[in-house]
Amino acid sequence: MIKTILWGIILGTSVWAILGCQATTVRQRIEPEAIPEGIYRVTVHKSYAKSYAVLFDNPHDDKKVVMAHTWFTKEMGMDRPGAYLDRFRQRIRFYSTFRISEKDGTVRGYLVISNLLDHRVSNDLRRNKIMIQIIDPALQAREPD
Repeated sequence: MIKTILWGIILGTSVWAILGCQATTVRQRIEPEAIPEGIYRVTVHKSYAKSYAVLFDNPHDDKKVVMAHTWFTKEMGMDRPGAYLDRFRQRIRFYSTFRISEKDGTVRGYLVISNLLDHRVSNDLRRNKIMIQIIDPALQAREPD
């Protein structure tokens, strides 16, 4: 009897972990030219000359896309993507562009990020926003030699 209950708990937990924790946001790699011209809420991450990321959040939808705040992030306000994309083309040769959307296809924003950086996307359902965390290996703590 106890074995049956324990197996039921293990099976139920496994099913919940697989089905209940699926991501509700989708990142799709795109070309920078695929970012529609328009006004976006812009956030910039810059730690070193080539460690640069820009988030373009669509201000006209019901869900915010925000970059986790650090010493290296700055909210730039409302702006067009052109100048930021030009900076990537001129100064940062290797970068990626992502469309951030819901599983149903609703586009929430765009992330342009240097290949020297990494990022995580998570959906904060309680606050109705999508969080972008920039991971900068140059800023990670290291073991002393």
